[in-house]
Amino acid sequence: MATSRVHGLRVLTKDSAIAKSGLVRLWSARAAPTESLRERLPRAFELKDLVETPAHPHAYFQGFEESLASRPLKLDAFLRLEGQLAYLDEQSWSDLKARAARHLVSTRREEGRGWQQLFDALNEARAYGYLLRLGCTDIRFVAPGDTKKPDLEAQLDGRVILCEVKTLNISDEQAAINKRGERGEIFVTKVTPRLPDEFLANKCAATLERATQQPTRHDPARGARWIVYVVLTLDNLAVDYEIEQFRQIDDYLVAHPVADAEVVFVPSKNVFERIFTMRSATVDRE
Repeated sequence: MATSRVHGLRVLTKDSAIAKSGLVRLWSARAAPTESLRERLPRAFELKDLVETPAHPHAYFQGFEESLASRPLKLDAFLRLEGQLAYLDEQSWSDLKARAARHLVSTRREEGRGWQQLFDALNEARAYGYLLRLGCTDIRFVAPGDTKKPDLEAQLDGRVILCEVKTLNISDEQAAINKRGERGEIFVTKVTPRLPDEFLANKCAATLERATQQPTRHDPARGARWIVYVVLTLDNLAVDYEIEQFRQIDDYLVAHPVADAEVVFVPSKNVFERIFTMRSATVDRE
């Protein structure tokens, strides 16, 4: 299965679990016509259709179909994204689509960080899905673009839920490494298994503090239940140390707890489907 996914090869198998998993493409002598990429990724293609100048050098989705066909891991990533977007009702999808549209053509794109702003916006769909699985109703996005208000509002058991969504992205060091790779350089780098103290104190803690302040203006009486939903993107080269790094974050937050809000972490990729547990926060496995 791993070889199939990496090389985009079809699998011939009698194993029903593999056949039903959806993780690989199956070989068949009389295969039925397969769905088109547009049918498999309807909301991703809705975003693509919003790009008025697709040939613009700073536009996303250039060569989209070709790259999905030649890069199975990219297709996997977009299938996961499509699953996250599928949680949204039509109004919520319209609201989120408007937020994401601002970043489809971006001159602020940074080398080594890809289309970070676009995917930071789309990460709000993950929080929507979490609230839905929590049992919330009347979930909606709040005042798009207003940084003084939370991203999402919902109802649960007669109480208002306010949810602020944050993304902790890769370090400057990882972005520099990515930039060198994008330029075709071949080099050796050192992997650091532990998160630096400045990440914990200056990035993680500071982000959580800002997040807990934003709903204050929207809920001065503090009658709502506050949730800070954090999408965590660890440096690519440290993927083997994800569990240890989650443990570091947990230890730090146990010693420096977040006041007045529930914290939920979700690993942005978790390609190995690891199970993370934390004492200081909830981990959403989607």
